[in-house]
Amino acid sequence: MKALHNLQRAFAADLWGDDLHHLQGLVLDDHLPAARRFNVYRNNFQSSLTDALAAIYPVTEQLVGRDFFRYMADQYTRAHPSRSGDIHEFGRAMPRFLSRLQTVSSLPYLADVSRLEWDYHTVFHAADPPRFEPSSLQQFAAEDWPKLRLCMGPACRLIHSMYPIFRIWKVNQESFVGDKNVSLDMGPDSVLVVRPKLDVELWRLNPAESTFLECLVSRNVLGEAVEKCLAHSSDFDLQSVLQRCLSAGALMVVES
Repeated sequence: MKALHNLQRAFAADLWGDDLHHLQGLVLDDHLPAARRFNVYRNNFQSSLTDALAAIYPVTEQLVGRDFFRYMADQYTRAHPSRSGDIHEFGRAMPRFLSRLQTVSSLPYLADVSRLEWDYHTVFHAADPPRFEPSSLQQFAAEDWPKLRLCMGPACRLIHSMYPIFRIWKVNQESFVGDKNVSLDMGPDSVLVVRPKLDVELWRLNPAESTFLECLVSRNVLGEAVEKCLAHSSDFDLQSVLQRCLSAGALMVVES
């Protein structure tokens, strides 16, 4: 077992190197020299990981440019090598990686934009939420409603940023037509990433809606959440928000 472990470590070391060192003599020559054969594998491996990151983070790539994104991807994959057979899990640490990367410090919003894109990716691949039936709420008496607890559905994420990440994401979509100017003064933003049916949607929330959902995520009962969000807006429409979020699978009633 130790021999296999040592072989795996040697393979990994050469995979991120520039030549064949640790595996010299273990990779057989054929029609091509061993070093060239291994280099073909190395290039395909690194390219596949870069392509996977570009598929998850298309807006991030557009903001920094393709060439610089490939440089970032190389740095990221060296710092955070894939540890799962599921390629969908690769890229989870990118927002944290970008928040610490000095070469993008002039783009302070970049980490939050990438976090939005990771949430989009996660929601796209998440399990379907239970189908909401409006009649299911009839089991609760009126006096029990303030005591209800709700939680986020599996295909839903809530993200906050001091930057206008919704606008940045929107103007960098291929289908966007119109003024692409973005001012950082447009922030902050709270965005709900949700998948009502087959397609992922981004909902930009107002302060009352954001506070309401954040309270529910923090396990406040419904009555407490409503009281806190009314501090932001006296005309908060609870029925409309609940109907929209429950129907989309963004919220689910926690069974007592």
